[in-house]
Amino acid sequence: MDVMTDSEIRDHMKRFSTPPWWHIYKPFFHLACLLICVSMAIRVSLPWKPIWMIGAAAQFIGLYALLHGASHYHLSRNRKLNDAFGVFLATILGTSFHAYRTCHFRHHVRLRQEDDPQEVVHTYPKSRAVTAALIVLASVIGAALFIWVRVPFLGARYGSARR
Repeated sequence: MDVMTDSEIRDHMKRFSTPPWWHIYKPFFHLACLLICVSMAIRVSLPWKPIWMIGAAAQFIGLYALLHGASHYHLSRNRKLNDAFGVFLATILGTSFHAYRTCHFRHHVRLRQEDDPQEVVHTYPKSRAVTAALIVLASVIGAALFIWVRVPFLGARYGSARR
């Protein structure tokens, strides 16, 4: 087994942490697909309507994944462009990019602890019934609640994560 040196590990990590040149175009692809899916869902009838609606929902998941990537500075090699796209994506998703980044970085620091802003399961560790209800609720509408309700409030509470 070959052992990598520290500099080899750094070079290897840098290669994987640098976004590819085409990554910056992905938001436009998801938006185009979203518009197509929504327009088709409006125009068609059953049994095709749910398929187009699922396609539209999938594009929102893609946009959220790109927001997450932008929060880690992984959407563009240029930080200002990365942040501009992060703000653009957050606006489409109805939240604040800088508040999302603040909450998400705190999530990495406080992972699975009581003050982890993205973890509702540890909110009531002494009550199994409340924990079970929170797991079900988080599974159904957790991402939307996090983006639209928790992010703005917790982002203001924890301060800015701008660099």
